[in-house]
Amino acid sequence: MCRQKSIRYRRFLSELVKLFLKVFIWENAKIDSTVYFSHSFGVVIGSDVTIEKKVFIRNNVTIGRKRSHELNPIVIGEGTNIGSSSVILASIGRNCVIGAGAIVTKPVPDNSIAVGNPAKIRKMSCDADEFLNCGV
Repeated sequence: MCRQKSIRYRRFLSELVKLFLKVFIWENAKIDSTVYFSHSFGVVIGSDVTIEKKVFIRNNVTIGRKRSHELNPIVIGEGTNIGSSSVILASIGRNCVIGAGAIVTKPVPDNSIAVGNPAKIRKMSCDADEFLNCGV
């Protein structure tokens, strides 16, 4: 009985968020409490997506698998910064920066920058906290 109430509550919250913020988050998505949504309008987070600590997500971002029958889940690593209008179709490592409008179709390794359509990976020599002083 408790499980049914929990599912109903999650569905109710999901519908409220969709209605007011135009944000859609599937029930199977796992999002850490320290994830920050900046101007979160138009965000879609698909099923079997895990978003770790201190991830920064801007508006119009879509995160999900290419095909619904794929088995490998998508993981967004700790400290990642995702730019506006990005589409994430593969896992992203820790302390990465995803440029605005990037379409990520292949996994991104830790401490990398991914920009473009399709996203090209550029290694970072510093972590995301030092990104502004990195000279990239």
